[in-house]
Amino acid sequence: MNKKKNFLIKLLNTSFLKIVFCLILSTVSAFPEEELTLDEENPSPSVKIESNSQNKTVPTEKKAPVAAPQIETKNTFLNEMTVLFEKKEYAKMTPILWAKIDSLNRSEMLLLVKAHYYNKEYAESIRAGNLMVSKDEKDEEALTFIGLSHLRRKKDREAKEFFRKASEINPVYTPALDGLVEIYEKNNNFYELRLIYLDLIKKVGEKSEYLKRLCDIDTKDGVNDLAIEYCKKAVNSDPKIPENHVNLGLVYKNMGELEKAKNLLKQAANKFPKSDLAQLQYALLLEEQKNYIEAYKFFNLCNKANAYVERCWVGFASTSYQLLKFADAHAGLKKACTFNRKHSIIGRKAAVQARNAKQAEWARKLETLSDICGN
Repeated sequence: MNKKKNFLIKLLNTSFLKIVFCLILSTVSAFPEEELTLDEENPSPSVKIESNSQNKTVPTEKKAPVAAPQIETKNTFLNEMTVLFEKKEYAKMTPILWAKIDSLNRSEMLLLVKAHYYNKEYAESIRAGNLMVSKDEKDEEALTFIGLSHLRRKKDREAKEFFRKASEINPVYTPALDGLVEIYEKNNNFYELRLIYLDLIKKVGEKSEYLKRLCDIDTKDGVNDLAIEYCKKAVNSDPKIPENHVNLGLVYKNMGELEKAKNLLKQAANKFPKSDLAQLQYALLLEEQKNYIEAYKFFNLCNKANAYVERCWVGFASTSYQLLKFADAHAGLKKACTFNRKHSIIGRKAAVQARNAKQAEWARKLETLSDICGN
């Protein structure tokens, strides 16, 4: 009996311990689970702050990359030099550029070349241009400015060499071609001039500017058939250019077709009242035909279109005294003499005409002006 009782007591104790242990275990395991749930639903403040600080750091780094200040400084320097160049402060910018010569980029080097050129420091422009060419022998812009500097120093042969190099690199580079044109026009080398524009037409097409130049070249060179062809094309290409109309009239004048020439030149003069060339060429034809009344009118219109054309003032003075307009003859002679003293002969002829017309006072004034003009 006692054994049975002891066994039951032992069994109960064991069961009770198991129950207590289970209760303790369940209680202990419940806290970590609750803490885990809270962590997932409500992040701690420290995690939030860390997240915010990370968000603030990223855009700050994007706003201030390491290379940005260097690029901005470089652009600022080029902009500063460009502003000085546009203000024509060449003497101020060139020493600054030379001080940085070993670090200048192409744009800055070109500004140095141009600044010396426009400041008429041609030797320095050539020196800077040669530095550019040493870096890139195919820089047509640098080659052209070297050529222009030689041209301004009256070294046509050297200038031509650089213009040709530039045009070989870029056959349609206008500044280099303009340099060659300036040299050929100075020497009346119509053959070379014609080749330039024929080549441009071949490469680019019949642009109005090229047709205009060929019209002018062939008119001056007396190649009448070609002149008529290109002048007509030029007129059709751009009817608003007065030179094409005038040259077409001059071609017919050169061919002896005076009536056709007169009609074309008159049309040009009436159509383009602001063109001194149109007024002058029609006036000259009228003067040759001794139509002094009309010639006087168009010489006067020429002066109004452009007060700086020598031949218009000479024609105005000459036709004025033919019409016994001695006040106009005196005014025209006075202006003509500012261009060339040789025009004093017009005053002497006008003085003779005034004396014959019994205008002694005007004769005296014209003779006095002739003396002043001739000395």
